[in-house]
Amino acid sequence: MKTTRLFSLVLLFNLLILSTIFAQNVGIGTTTPSSRLEIIGIGSGINTSPFTIKDNTNTTIFTVKDNGYVGINVPTPSTALDIKGGFKITETGAGNGYVGFFAPVGAGSAFYTLPANDGQNGQVLTTNGYGSLSWTTPSSGGGGTTIDCSSSNTDYTIRGKGSGAWECTNALRVSSSGYVAINTSTTSSYRLRVNGNVGIGSSPPSSSYELSVGGDGYLNGGLRLGKGLGVGTSDPSSGLYVGSSSNFYVPTSMSTGTYTALYINSGRVYKASSSIRFKENVKDLAFDKEKFLQIRPVFFNYKKEFGDPEIQEVGVIAEEVEKLIPDLVVYENKVTTDEKGDPIYEKTNIPESVRYDRIPVYLISIAAQQEETIKQLNDKVDELQKKIEYLESMILKASASK
Repeated sequence: MKTTRLFSLVLLFNLLILSTIFAQNVGIGTTTPSSRLEIIGIGSGINTSPFTIKDNTNTTIFTVKDNGYVGINVPTPSTALDIKGGFKITETGAGNGYVGFFAPVGAGSAFYTLPANDGQNGQVLTTNGYGSLSWTTPSSGGGGTTIDCSSSNTDYTIRGKGSGAWECTNALRVSSSGYVAINTSTTSSYRLRVNGNVGIGSSPPSSSYELSVGGDGYLNGGLRLGKGLGVGTSDPSSGLYVGSSSNFYVPTSMSTGTYTALYINSGRVYKASSSIRFKENVKDLAFDKEKFLQIRPVFFNYKKEFGDPEIQEVGVIAEEVEKLIPDLVVYENKVTTDEKGDPIYEKTNIPESVRYDRIPVYLISIAAQQEETIKQLNDKVDELQKKIEYLESMILKASASK
C-alpha cells in the first residue's frame, strides 16, 4: 500500500513538472501564472517588494515595490520611476549618438509639470516659479532680447518696455556686420548711429544739443561738423567761429620767431613756410610793374552780413586787381560732396579775395628795379660830372692862353 502511494506521488509530481514545461509559464507566488513570468507580491504598499536585485555587497541596485514604484540605485523609490544618477537614450540608427540627463550636483528638490499640449512655432517654455511649465509667446512690445524680430531682419535687438512695434526696430540694434544703431535703423555708413540726444559725462544731457560732453574729449582721427565749430559761442554762424572770449593758440614749434603765417587752400589750413625745404619749381618773379602800380587802394565798409558796417576798412577791389595782376587774386571755391559725404572743392572764375601777403613780395621786386634804375642814373650823373669837369678845365686853359 505504501509503495502504491509513493508511486502515486511521484507520478503526480512528474505530471506537474510536465504540465509546467508544456505550459511555458512560470509563477512565483501563484500556481496559475498568466504570463511567461508572473510574480505575486506579498503586499500592496511601498514597504514590500515582489522583485529586487542586489550586488555582492547586498546593495539594492534595482527594486520593484508592491505599490508599483521602481527604483534604480534607490532602495525606496518615491515616484513611479526613481533613478539615482543619469540616464541616456541611444539613437535608433547605426550611430552611437545619445541624449542623456543628469541632476546637477547639490541640486534642490523640484518637480516640473509639463504643458498638456505642444506649443506653437516661436513659443518658449517658461515656468511660474513653482514647477508648472507652459508655452509662452514673446511679446513684441515687452522687455527682453530678441534675435530676428521679423523675417527680413537679421539684427540683434534689445527692446524697450513700451507698447509700440517701433521698439523692435528702433531701440538698440546691432547688425550682423557689427553696425550699431540707437532709436533708428542700422546703416553701413556709420559704425554708431544715434537718433536723439547723447550725453557724455553730463547728467542729464542738455536737450538743446545733440551731443553734451561734461568733460574732456579726445579724438584720434577726423572730426566732421555739418553746421560749424564754435569756440567761445553756443551758436556758430560759420564753419569755424571763435568768440570774443577765446583765441587761437599756435605752438612755438611751428616757428622760431613770433610770426607764423597760415593760408587756406581747398578748405585746408597750412603753415606758410619760407624755407627752401618746402618748395620746388623756384624761379624769379616776373610781372608788369606799370600794371601793378595801377592797383587802386580804397576805403570801404563791409556789408552787414559780412562784417561790422561801422568800421571803415582799407584795401583793394579783387575784380580790379584781376584785370591787372591775376596772380594776386583768390577765386571762390564751389564745394560739393562725394558719395561718402567728403567735400569736393572746384575752383570757379569768381574773384573772392586778394593775397595781401604777396603784395610786399611784388614791392621787393619793384624796389629792386627802382634801386637798379637809381644806380644807373647815378652812374650817368657821375659820367656827366666828369664831362663837365673836363669842359671846365678846357675853358680855363683857353682863357689862360689869351
